[in-house]
Amino acid sequence: YQRRVHGGLVAEKDVKGACYALHGFNGKLLSVANSKLQLWKWQAGAGPDGARALEYECHHHGHIVTLTLHSHGDRVIFGDLMRSLNVLEYAPEVGQLEEVAHDFNPNWITAAEVLGGDIYLGAENNYNLYTVGHNTDTTSDDERRMLVSVGQFHLGEFVNQMRKGALVMRGADAERAEGGAPAVQLSPDSLV
Repeated sequence: YQRRVHGGLVAEKDVKGACYALHGFNGKLLSVANSKLQLWKWQAGAGPDGARALEYECHHHGHIVTLTLHSHGDRVIFGDLMRSLNVLEYAPEVGQLEEVAHDFNPNWITAAEVLGGDIYLGAENNYNLYTVGHNTDTTSDDERRMLVSVGQFHLGEFVNQMRKGALVMRGADAERAEGGAPAVQLSPDSLV
């Protein structure tokens, strides 16, 4: 059995700088070029030969080099090489990305991921993993905009990408394994 995957160019756009990340976001496209995060919307029939085209909607700038980009609902989470983790919220009524929270610790982010709700996982250049969350225990607006440390772990390895997943079987997979099918065997090579 062979599965063939065919790809093709859907749309293209020139940006100033190196594009470090692309991310699908609420039917639109987020891109990061150097220090500028841009949101693009799809326009049907606006491209050559009636194809879809990308049209600029809004941006957020003022960072050093943004390397990683994720989203959760209307929130955008990105990691800057020198300015740690930032959380933006997209306001579709006005078409703007506004900063909601920022990690003020000087972590040089190499990878980030949303763990769920208001908790975020970051990896930094000193081989550490750390989690931060929204400061909900305060009444001050300034303190509410700070991401506070929830946990830290020294991994001892450089991380440049994170993906959600599981190391254990759940649901139907676990039941099949108990019914006679072989269980999943993990080796150190399979965890790379």
